[in-house]
Amino acid sequence: MESYIKNAKGNYKTPLVSIVIPCRSKKDIIYKYPKECELIIIVGDEPPGRLRDYGARLAKGKYLAFIDSDAYPRDDWYTKVSYYSVASKSFCGPGVLPPKSPFLEVITDLIYKCMPFAYRVSPKRARRVVEFPTFNLIIERDFFLTIGGFDTDMITGEDSILCKKINDFPFPRLFYFPDVVVFHRRRLFGKPYFRQISQYGRNRGHLIRLALLGWITTIGVYIYNFVRGFFRKKI
Repeated sequence: MESYIKNAKGNYKTPLVSIVIPCRSKKDIIYKYPKECELIIIVGDEPPGRLRDYGARLAKGKYLAFIDSDAYPRDDWYTKVSYYSVASKSFCGPGVLPPKSPFLEVITDLIYKCMPFAYRVSPKRARRVVEFPTFNLIIERDFFLTIGGFDTDMITGEDSILCKKINDFPFPRLFYFPDVVVFHRRRLFGKPYFRQISQYGRNRGHLIRLALLGWITTIGVYIYNFVRGFFRKKI
C-alpha cells in the first residue's frame, strides 16, 4: 500500500476538503481536482474500504470526499461542497457522464438512467438517501472516525456498509444534492458492463442474506422468550 499526497495550494494548513482516491495504479487517476482540496491517492491491491480508511487517517481536511479513480469533480463542485458542508455532516451528488464520452459508454449511461436509482447518474430532486456509492460521497472526517470508517474487507459493497453506519445514528444524516456533481466514466457496454453488474449482484445478494439471517435470528429469539414469558407466573 502506497500513499501519494498533494496538499491544497495556498495557505491551507487545514483544508476544508481532502479528496481520497483508492486505485491499483496511479495511471488510473484522472487528475482534475480543485486546487483548494488536498488530494490523497492510495495505491494497492487491498480491498477499497481498507485503502479509503488508510487515506482518511492521513487526511488533514475537515471533510473527506471519496471519489473513484475514474471520476473527477465538475468546476463548481468545490463551491457546492463548501455551501452544503455548513448544514450537513454527510452528503452526496450525482456522477454524470463526461462530455464527449465513447458511444458504448453512452449506451451504458442510458441503461443506468432507466433504473430506479437514476438520481445517482443524473441530477434529480434533493432528498435523503439510505445509501450512495463512493464515487461522490462527502462526510465530515470526525464523524467518519466516530462511526468507525468503512472497516470492511469486502471487495465491493463497502459503500453500503458505511452508509448503514451513517443512517444508524439517531436520525438520517445522508443527503443527496443534485448540484454536487462529478463526472464519472461508465463501463463500456458489453463484457466490462456485465462483469460490473454481476459483481454488484453478488454483493447485494450477500448483504441481503446477512440481513435476512439477522431478522430470522431476532424474530426467533423474540418468539422463544415470548412463550417463556407467557407461561411464567412471575417475571
